[in-house]
Amino acid sequence: MQSTKNPVLTVMLLLAFVAMFVDTGVLLAETQEGGTGTSSEVMNSQTVPDALFGATQALETELSQQVDERALKRAQFLQNIRDELKATQHDYANVTRSVDEASGRVEHVEDEIKTLNEQLANLDSLISQTANLISNVELQINEKESLLIQLYNDIETKKLEIENQKNMLMDYLETIYIQESSVTNTLLENDQISVAKLLLSDDSIGDQLQQMKYFNILENTGHEIFDRLESLIVELHEDEDLVIEQKNRLLMLHERLDQEQMNLDIQKNAKTELLEQTKGEQKIYEQLLAESKLQQEQVQLDLQTLRDNLKFIEEKVQELGDDFDPENYEALIHGDKTSVYQFIRDTQNQGDFSPSWPVSPGRGISAYYHDPSYVAVFGVGHNAIDIPTHQGTPIRAPEDGIAYKVRDNGYGYSYLIVAHKGGFMTIYGHVSEFRVKEGERVYRGQTVALSGGTPGTKGAGYMTTGAHLHFEVLKGGKHVDPLDYLPLSYLPFDALPKKYQDRITGDLKKVKREDPEAPKF
Repeated sequence: MQSTKNPVLTVMLLLAFVAMFVDTGVLLAETQEGGTGTSSEVMNSQTVPDALFGATQALETELSQQVDERALKRAQFLQNIRDELKATQHDYANVTRSVDEASGRVEHVEDEIKTLNEQLANLDSLISQTANLISNVELQINEKESLLIQLYNDIETKKLEIENQKNMLMDYLETIYIQESSVTNTLLENDQISVAKLLLSDDSIGDQLQQMKYFNILENTGHEIFDRLESLIVELHEDEDLVIEQKNRLLMLHERLDQEQMNLDIQKNAKTELLEQTKGEQKIYEQLLAESKLQQEQVQLDLQTLRDNLKFIEEKVQELGDDFDPENYEALIHGDKTSVYQFIRDTQNQGDFSPSWPVSPGRGISAYYHDPSYVAVFGVGHNAIDIPTHQGTPIRAPEDGIAYKVRDNGYGYSYLIVAHKGGFMTIYGHVSEFRVKEGERVYRGQTVALSGGTPGTKGAGYMTTGAHLHFEVLKGGKHVDPLDYLPLSYLPFDALPKKYQDRITGDLKKVKREDPEAPKF
């Protein structure tokens, strides 16, 4: 019997079939009572109830199968909507967190800009003060230069004056000593007056004594003038040394102020450059915030639509019961999502997971799974590994699967999720460009996206320090360490944390132990 999708029609056909058999049985019974009919016809009439019972059983079985299939489809359909709702709620939580983080980052950047402007104003003030100090020191240096020139001129003048005084004194003394010879004849070698010579002199004793006194006064006065001039020159030289010392100190101060001004200029240039960079960051985060808010509004609308759809479907299931046909309402779920959920259900218990590297790990791992240093920098846990790689590096699917989510968040954090058999999922963060769509089947080694992560570029988001791939692995919806599945032999042994080194050495020992060619003890 050909099956039908309408259970009511199936029941009606069953009742008609039963009625037909009942009428046939009554006719045969009447024929038997009238003496007509053969023994074989009588025998056939006895098999009618058996045939009727078999047909009824077959129809009931078919009807039961149809009801079970529809119940299963109905349950799967409802579960698909619930999964879609759950995934969208997760997206809403992520985009709301992005809004909060971007908003906080904008406020932080605004504070940084304010602080930098204040620092620049302070540096300008310091530079101005230093310039004034330098100008003042230069004036003092010029004054000392002028004073030194004046001192040099005074010293030369006094030297000439001394020479003139010396010459005048020498000429005068020479004249005096010529006339003094008579007087000096009266003196002994120890400057004591010789009474004998004084008495024998031609001049009077009073004149001779008077001349001797006069000569002594002149000689002493000449020496005093000479000594004063010599003392004045010494003082001038001392003043010269003092002025030179003051000038040298001023020159050293000038040099120090020049160095200070140069340092202030360097600081100002650095702060100015940092201010420009920060203003650039402000534009990026303001754009990220605006995009995140738009995404938040869109996801919020999607959430409300899904809630309305789920409520509508649940009411229809209650209203129609077994007559509810999911195929009539599939437009409420995106077709790509239907294939994704079907793939996840069909493969959740299939095989193991042995992925290849999505990008080359030749540059090592910059942040490990649950890396404490990551928490210290960003303040959040790290459920992934970060693989440094150049911007725009092809990201290859590590295993066959289906694109579960493609999230292009502009300058926010963009990511891709691929579902694999065995209930595994892989997540690729800081994606700059996508090469697959949601619901598309992907195969091991296929390029599914391009990497990013350079700050300020598309898909990077704000929680990034440079170009790299953020790679996560989930099993049954829970995060696991990707290095528990990826081949560690591609990583430098010495750079690995001890637990991974122990795993490698343990595997090597295990391989050695299980080597069939190894000697037995």
